[in-house]
Amino acid sequence: MPNIKKAFSKIKINKYFVLLFLVCTAAGYFKDVVLLFLFVFLHELCHVLSAYILKIKVKDIELFPFGGTARIDNLDYVGIYKEIVINIAGPMFNAATAIFLLLLKHFKVPVPYYTEMMSINIVLFLFNMLPGFPLDGGKILRAVLNYFIGFKKASRFAILSGKIISICIFLAGILLLIYGKFNISFFVMPFFMLYSSRQEESSMVLTIIRDMINKKSKLIESGIMETGFICAFEDAYVNDIIKHIDLDKYHIIIVIGKDMKLKGFLTESQVFDGIVQDAGNVTLGKLLDNII
Repeated sequence: MPNIKKAFSKIKINKYFVLLFLVCTAAGYFKDVVLLFLFVFLHELCHVLSAYILKIKVKDIELFPFGGTARIDNLDYVGIYKEIVINIAGPMFNAATAIFLLLLKHFKVPVPYYTEMMSINIVLFLFNMLPGFPLDGGKILRAVLNYFIGFKKASRFAILSGKIISICIFLAGILLLIYGKFNISFFVMPFFMLYSSRQEESSMVLTIIRDMINKKSKLIESGIMETGFICAFEDAYVNDIIKHIDLDKYHIIIVIGKDMKLKGFLTESQVFDGIVQDAGNVTLGKLLDNII
């Protein structure tokens, strides 16, 4: 049974959520924003609890007005199945809540704030299942694409999809405004999506470096791993090579000179040593010389 108190401690509230809470309260929407906060909180709590059940360590979850972003340790080793389960847990909670409320209404059980709670859960489910980062649907999309095209390309595709979705939501808000209907959600949601996407883009390299650290132990444990090859000139810097290394493959770097002749080979572990010792500011040729 997961530690509920520990799960709660992993959740933190983004400062913009607090700002929205204060603005909505001042505008007379206190009840609506409290219900929104409650179901967003429970939505994210389901992500944390599902991760604990699957024995996946969660660093933290940051709450935004329309969802949250979970940061999971060693995400690259979770596996497609577990990553999908973790990310779908929140939307499934909202769907289950909406169905439960519908059943209560069907059996004529009085439910306070039925319309508001039903609307919030339906919107949270549909919105979070959109296939773009940082939404749950985008993370599920990345998990599936990771199997076919690798982590980096899958992440970039999901991030691009999220940006396109955020632009479409913003344009829909403008269109509604032209027709005399104003909904602040259509202007707030794109902001948070773009904000989270930028955070994910900046953390991609760190994810790859973390994977390089763990890859050696994984290779020792399994005894076999798929290999990837990278060809680069001897004057290329180690930092540039990192951009081409992907998850779940052990890379061999083929180093050639400007004359297109082979200079030597470097393993991924040797490249990582170049990161540790010289902060990545060393050429492959120099790294080869140091090894020889």
